[in-house]
Amino acid sequence: MNEPSLPSSDEPPPYPRSWQLHERARQIIPGAHHLSGRPLVDPATTPMYLERGERGHAWDVDGHEYIDLVMAFGPYLLGYAHPEVDRAAREQGERGRLLSMNHPMHIRFIEELLPRFPGAEMGVFLRTGSDATTAALRIARRATGRRRVARCGYHGWHDWCLPLEDFVPSGLDEQVPEFSAREPATLA
Repeated sequence: MNEPSLPSSDEPPPYPRSWQLHERARQIIPGAHHLSGRPLVDPATTPMYLERGERGHAWDVDGHEYIDLVMAFGPYLLGYAHPEVDRAAREQGERGRLLSMNHPMHIRFIEELLPRFPGAEMGVFLRTGSDATTAALRIARRATGRRRVARCGYHGWHDWCLPLEDFVPSGLDEQVPEFSAREPATLA
């Protein structure tokens, strides 16, 4: 993607604070963003900086409100700033966050989850979505004895799930071929 630039007209950018932040970020952050390796929007026409969220809505730094269908790429299934979730997080935070060893809540939560997934006998928590998809890949390979696993869409930023570019080790295209959900023939 070419480096975004402001429209050539004399009109001010539609999102001035977002644009200013983007310009600052270009000086100190590679690619000027932290999102999955490539920008999702053109900062000249679309805000890149959200500063708050509540339930299913988000507000950008210029004060515009949006219905957020992305929800932080998945972790906010109940929406931002959900009162019950925030209360529980505050209560646990007072007892310590991200403790080094196991917590009794892990057992209770997995006991509640397992009956909801027929065939699931065990469960585990992982730190990131990238870790979870990589674990799923390893489990699939172990269970099937196969090395090749087809992939489609975004699954994190480990080498096996990135678009095959110069910095990704060679040979991954043979082990983890990508296909298009819109074109099932690409799976063949």
